[in-house]
Amino acid sequence: MASSKVIINFCSESEMQGILREIRRRNITGLQWIASEAWATATLLWEKFGDLLTGTLGFAIQRADMIPGLEEHLTSLRPSDIHKSAFLAEFWEETFNCRLNGSVNSHSHGVDNYLDRLPCKGTESLDDVYSPYSDVTQLRVSYNVYKAVYLVAHALQDMSDCEGGKGPFSNGTCADPKHFKPWQLIHYMRRANFSALGEEVNFDQNGDPIAYYDLVNWQRSPDGSLHLVKVGFYDASSPAGYSLVINDSVIQWPVGKQ
Repeated sequence: MASSKVIINFCSESEMQGILREIRRRNITGLQWIASEAWATATLLWEKFGDLLTGTLGFAIQRADMIPGLEEHLTSLRPSDIHKSAFLAEFWEETFNCRLNGSVNSHSHGVDNYLDRLPCKGTESLDDVYSPYSDVTQLRVSYNVYKAVYLVAHALQDMSDCEGGKGPFSNGTCADPKHFKPWQLIHYMRRANFSALGEEVNFDQNGDPIAYYDLVNWQRSPDGSLHLVKVGFYDASSPAGYSLVINDSVIQWPVGKQ
């Protein structure tokens, strides 16, 4: 670690690809990358540049161990369920290299002609292939969406339970749950305090979510795949001097020198 140069990078995943291509062209090694949330869990980078990224440390959106029923729902999709959705039809046809009957998709990302593809058999199953779509081992953005849905639900429930004269608006008034303004819903959302999958969800005095990030380390698994290991965390709600916790004994540092 002492011989490595530390590079803190805030660019996007696509920009990072160009940087890594140039670093490989120049044969630069032994860099210690510190990744922002924008690419801290970008597994696609590992497929092309894993040798350059081993040992990377990144601040990632907090991960949930599981969301009940999500994997079962994602893998239960069948052609009959998705042919009317442009997004899902395109995903299905690219994954299985076939063409759905009545599909609203009209192009492919590969070199083949979309119209030359054979029709989908109807027996394709997401259980038989690996896809980031059904990979629930890194529920980060999905977990934020999950919490956001529950946040709105709790805000609407609080709005419905509001008693006249005890409300949060002028003269103790409440918002009408059937005819509310967006700013009124936001007001209730900022006041919400609930638990989602064991995590407390609340906001600071300014109505902002309290920052929490997992500190992840890019490590190579025995089969060569990327293993994102949580080696610490940042919690803005902790007392001063204790917000960043790092377990350096489990960190895998980059190998090589520049």
